[in-house]
Amino acid sequence: MGYSRIVYYLFLFMETGYEFFPRRGRTSTQPFDALAERFIELSSPCTAANYHTALRSLRQFCGKVISFREVTPELVSRYEKWLRAHGVSRNTSSCYIRSLRALYNKVCEAYAMTPRRPPFKGAYTGVMKTPKRAISRLMVRKLMTMELAGCRGLARTRDYFLFSLFACGMPFIDMAYLRKDQIKGDEFTYYRRKTGQMITVHIEKCLREIIERRGAQKGPFVFPILFNASPEVQFRRYRNQLALYNGQLKLLAMKMHTQMPLTSYTARHTWATMAYASHADVDVIGRGLGHTNERTTRIYINDMADKRLNAVNRRILAELHQQELGQ
Repeated sequence: MGYSRIVYYLFLFMETGYEFFPRRGRTSTQPFDALAERFIELSSPCTAANYHTALRSLRQFCGKVISFREVTPELVSRYEKWLRAHGVSRNTSSCYIRSLRALYNKVCEAYAMTPRRPPFKGAYTGVMKTPKRAISRLMVRKLMTMELAGCRGLARTRDYFLFSLFACGMPFIDMAYLRKDQIKGDEFTYYRRKTGQMITVHIEKCLREIIERRGAQKGPFVFPILFNASPEVQFRRYRNQLALYNGQLKLLAMKMHTQMPLTSYTARHTWATMAYASHADVDVIGRGLGHTNERTTRIYINDMADKRLNAVNRRILAELHQQELGQ
């Protein structure tokens, strides 16, 4: 290697803050989007959609396509401030940052690059507590008995919501992709598309009734949400159906005259809350929800845990005051 090349790589190292071999130096000047796209193609459809959304947001902030070496701590800090200034919630901002960080790390690992100043260090990647999304047992019973004659769309949406609730908080995406050959006798087994966890659900009478009432007559899927097509077409169909489902759930909430919003996640939170109230262990609840760690499960049951804490504290105070009065 000539003297001029050594000077070039030394200058590149000083400019970018990276240790490069020749191939790595060329990589750093390539567009971040282009490098990231190679790894997005290997991701699941849901993860890929999150990656694309985060990249679009970053591109909108930058106003141009940026190179890999331009992803610096200063850029990430300005990006976070820009998101807050545009009214993006902390949880959404955190989701974008986590997606971009994952892509950045994949590129670093693939090209054996070690950043001297990790760009995402110090960026907010947590999850802020959101308002409770579970509904009460009374609201569930009201939903089950609500008269929806003449509202076929709402009746179908109610059945999907109740199936999700009755099947241990099954996500809508896993309901949509549930295949007939996954049903074996009185149970069905599926793998969470998000975590890969295998879950087996016993088909109780209420689940069987919904399958018989809403089950697809043709095709491989249990419900007529998806149809046989390429994975890309199926995923677009799923996204459209999810939007329609959430829109119908809003109408159901209005019809029930409740201030509690109904979403595709409400059934999962409701099942977790009811299971916790029935003294189920956290690991059992996590198993039903398909979580891979207890911390995620506790996000679903924190509100109920707070109620238990307050009830315990109330009993302690009552006992103390009774003792004081007894003296």
